[in-house]
Amino acid sequence: MRTWKVMDWCQANVGGAWAKDGIWEYIQTIIILNNDIPAVVCPKDTLVMTMDCHYADVVLPDLKVDSSSCGGKYTITNNSPYSTSKGANASGRYPVGVTKVSYIIQYGCGSKKYCEFYITVRGGKAPTPICISELAIGLMGMDSNKDGINDLGMVSIWAKDLNLKSEPNCGYGQLTFSFSPDSLVMSKTFTCDDLGINQVKMYVKDQGGNQSYCQVRVDVQNNGAKIENCVRKTTEIRCR
Repeated sequence: MRTWKVMDWCQANVGGAWAKDGIWEYIQTIIILNNDIPAVVCPKDTLVMTMDCHYADVVLPDLKVDSSSCGGKYTITNNSPYSTSKGANASGRYPVGVTKVSYIIQYGCGSKKYCEFYITVRGGKAPTPICISELAIGLMGMDSNKDGINDLGMVSIWAKDLNLKSEPNCGYGQLTFSFSPDSLVMSKTFTCDDLGINQVKMYVKDQGGNQSYCQVRVDVQNNGAKIENCVRKTTEIRCR
């Protein structure tokens, strides 16, 4: 801010003393703005695993800001309810679940920028799988050529049918059962190729994404169906 004074000497110096008459003042306000958006390296979404069922200590790096913008004058705050400090570092003790965190960068030249990211804390205690130890299932016969004799057979089982009393940890509630660790495969089909004893893994996953598995002995039988030429598929090893 600048204060300008304009004086008319003919009016201001009457009687040998300075008078208010003949002097005019004006305050000039100079505002300097920088419309360029300063460069900020926003944090990436963070995933933290914990063996605690409730909280995890999350350690984050300081937010990096281009200090060359706006003469290097800026302030950083964060809105996380769980951060130890409310400045350029949102580290703190976070609960299990997902928390949205925002950094607010206020520059001295008037520019403002926001950085938003998510902190996910996942309880690391996998559910306790308790499955039946063994299951005997009979193939269902199929007559593919309509000659009255079963020449094919198959049977399907559900992953949940192998569960006995699996228990979730950390109170994650409902469990899902699958024959695959990577996707939800709820059923598995057996044919004559699987006749006899099969070791099957059944995966138990909680709503927090934690999983473990148990192994079940599945005995595929050809009894009532009386399927002809129903034999287990063997892998032939050839020497080269």
